[in-house]
Amino acid sequence: PDLRQRMGKYPPPPGASDLPGLEVAGTIAALGPGAATFAIGDEVCALVAGGVMGRVVACADPLHDGPCLPGLSRVEWRDARAHFLSSSHDVPLDEIRRYFEIRDAAIDEAARAEEVVLWFEHDLFDQLNLIQLLDRIGGAVAQKRPRLATLICIGSFPGRPDFKGLGELGPEDLSSLFETRLPITEEQLASAARAWAAAS
Repeated sequence: PDLRQRMGKYPPPPGASDLPGLEVAGTIAALGPGAATFAIGDEVCALVAGGVMGRVVACADPLHDGPCLPGLSRVEWRDARAHFLSSSHDVPLDEIRRYFEIRDAAIDEAARAEEVVLWFEHDLFDQLNLIQLLDRIGGAVAQKRPRLATLICIGSFPGRPDFKGLGELGPEDLSSLFETRLPITEEQLASAARAWAAAS
C-alpha cells in the first residue's frame, strides 16, 4: 500500500496520516522485558493507525485452492497444504511451514487470553478460513477458553457503496466495528463444524 500511496493510487483512510507507513512488517530481532507472547524470529505486522490494540494472527490459507483432505492429523494437514502451496505459488516450502507453525501456536495460545476477537469478511477466502478456525477452536470456546470469543464479520460498511474489505477502513471505522463485536454462539460453532466437515 505504501508504494501505491506514493503513486497517488491509495489514499490514506480518513483520520490517518498522509505519510507512507500505515502498515509495518518485519522479523523480531530482540525482545524487551515483559515481551512474553513473542519470540526472536517471529514475523509480525501492524496497522499503525488501526485504533485497536492486540496481537494479530492472520488466517490466510487459500482453502478454496488445492487439497483439503479429511482424516489427517494437524501436522499431516499442514504438510499437505504447505507442499501444495509451495509448488503452486512458487513460495519456499520452509517459509510456508513456518507460517503454519506460527499461526497454529498463536491459535493454541489464544485459549489462555481474556478475549479473542475474530475479524473476517464476507468473501469465500475469509469464510473458509473462518469455518476452519471455528471448527478447530469450538471445544475451547464452549469451555470458555478464552474467557470470551467474539466475532466481527462484515460484507458492507456505511458510506462505502463499493466496500471490498477491512483493509480499506480507517482507524475510526475499525474502532467503530470493534464496538459491534458479538459473542460467538453455540449455533455458530455447530454450523461451522458442519460446514467444515462438508468442505473437507
